[in-house]
Amino acid sequence: MGNKILFFGKHIAILFLFFFLFLFVFQKKSNPGVGLDPSWVTALSEAHKYNYQFGKDIIFTYGPYGFSATNQYHPDTINLSLFAGLFLAIGFFTTFYLYFKSEHWLKTIVFLAILVFFIGLNLGFDSLAYIYLTINGYLLLNIHEPEKNYKLVLLLFPLGLLVLIKGTLIIGVTFVIFLSIVNSVLSKNFKTTFFLLIIPTVSMILFWIISNQDIKNIPSYFINTIPIISGYTEAMSYSLGSIFEPIFYLLGCFFLIYPLFREKKIEYLQILLFTGFLFLAFKTGFTRHDGHANTAANTLLFLSFIVPNKNI
Repeated sequence: MGNKILFFGKHIAILFLFFFLFLFVFQKKSNPGVGLDPSWVTALSEAHKYNYQFGKDIIFTYGPYGFSATNQYHPDTINLSLFAGLFLAIGFFTTFYLYFKSEHWLKTIVFLAILVFFIGLNLGFDSLAYIYLTINGYLLLNIHEPEKNYKLVLLLFPLGLLVLIKGTLIIGVTFVIFLSIVNSVLSKNFKTTFFLLIIPTVSMILFWIISNQDIKNIPSYFINTIPIISGYTEAMSYSLGSIFEPIFYLLGCFFLIYPLFREKKIEYLQILLFTGFLFLAFKTGFTRHDGHANTAANTLLFLSFIVPNKNI
């Protein structure tokens, strides 16, 4: 009976492929509009059209593939957007599939159904990225067998693209890689450490070149993104929502994380991973306390499926 459930779970998890293909590749693109957000969204595509260099000519929260996350149509970026979207779809599918293939099929269906529902309510790229990176990090912390190098490649390659979509995701990507390196060093799995350092770097350089960016501007892109990240709290500080929203969020985080400390074998790196992304979601949601609070709430909701320990 258990084998049948596992077999069914694997095939149910394949549904993530169709979901992410629709989300990143086949979803209908929006048209340019009037207003603050539609304006900078269009500007990202125009920057590519005129070959402006990120880190030199343009310093912004989004990078040279920012238009891949905004879903706006532009004739000069549509092909590159679809190309990046295909890699995102494959990367996200791989991560979600590897996690959910050993889960009960019902949990997979419920998670996917809620994901589809919230995408319809505008889940937001930040929430989805935090969820993806948390699952990705969880899998990386639980891959110990040297023969599973192909999994490392599939899990690590999309990380190089993510930092070029939105510069602020550098924190999350670096956090995942750092924890994974610590884990591999402690496990004396130095071959995995090599993969963790090389694959995201090579991926990022390849995607950078494909987007027609000058390779010598890569250091400038990261260096000039640091003030944006470090100054986020001061620049975005805005209080409008109810004080009960962050209180409920923090209570939810406590009830989610606290049981992990009562496990017989405490996985401190996993707890640090979950806590780190819950903190990032908190900063995103409540530094600018308006509609961004949805990012924190959505991240907390979906991570409630991921945080409880399980064996891979």
